[in-house]
Order: sequence, then structure tokens, then C-alpha cells
Amino acid sequence: MLNITRNIFVPICSAVAYCVAPSMVAAPAVHHIELSPIGTYASGIFGQGAAEIVAHDPGAQRLFVVNAQAAALDVLDISDPTSPTKVSGVSLIPFGGVANSVAVRDGVVAVAVESVPKTSLGNVVFFDRDLNFLSSLQVGALPDMLTSRRTGAGCWWRMKASRTATTTRMRR
Repeated sequence: MLNITRNIFVPICSAVAYCVAPSMVAAPAVHHIELSPIGTYASGIFGQGAAEIVAHDPGAQRLFVVNAQAAALDVLDISDPTSPTKVSGVSLIPFGGVANSVAVRDGVVAVAVESVPKTSLGNVVFFDRDLNFLSSLQVGALPDMLTSRRTGAGCWWRMKASRTATTTRMRR
């Protein structure tokens, strides 16, 4: 189970991901949350690539970050949250193009990748936490909003142009 009471990771535009520590101050009938940055990562390409979508792997203390400008998935090590460090990345161009969503559970990373052109069938691509390719599944146009079952036995996604959600069973 992901414990978000200690650290909350908030993606901010301009290729900067901030790690923040929340502090809750309770008042009568009102709750107040203050967020304070404790560490940052900058890609060095200001205004061109942003930490738009982020998934946290608590087992490895890594963030999987969608880099839309580069059509890639970047991996940040946050074992020291005051100093996030990029440790690897993978191009998503061989799987279609830009990622619309990323999710991770039990060391399996799922990435929803749109096709070029966007109206063609996209893919949900599965990697291990070291970005070794596991498998991919062709799905409808513009896959998005990945999530998985708590048991890790399934993955759901949604197409941006559709009201329907789809699920699949994953087996290792």
C-alpha cells in the first residue's frame, strides 16, 4: 500500500518535479494542508519537457515520469527525496509516440502510448522497474488513465475519445 502521509510527489510544469512533505494543521472545523518542497529535479530543458504524469514505485523508491516532449519515460531515483536523480529512461517512439498515462504496481510499469496519428490504435506497454520490456497490448485510440488492481492481476485503461473503460488480466 502506498503511504502518502510522509511524502507527496507533485509534478510541476517546465520539466521540474518537486518532492514535498505535507504538514497538517488542524483547526476547529477547518483542516489546512501546507506543502513545502524538500527536493527538486530539473531536466535542463526549460519550457520544453514537463513532468506531466508521475507514478511512484515504493519498492524501489523511483518515480516514473512521462516526458511528452521527448516521447519518453524517465526514471528518477528518490531514495534521497531531497535530491531526486534521473537514473534511466526509455523512448516510447517504437511503441507509437507520446505517453498519456503511467502506472506502477509490484515492479510492473504500464504506459499508455498514443499512436501517430492519434486516431490510430494505441498501445499499453509493460516494463519491469528497470525498464526491461515485458509485453505490449494494442488497444483503442488515445489510451489514458491507467490503473491496476490491488492484487496486481489486472490493468484498466480508458480511451480519451470514449466513455468506456477496458480491463485485462496480467500474468507473469
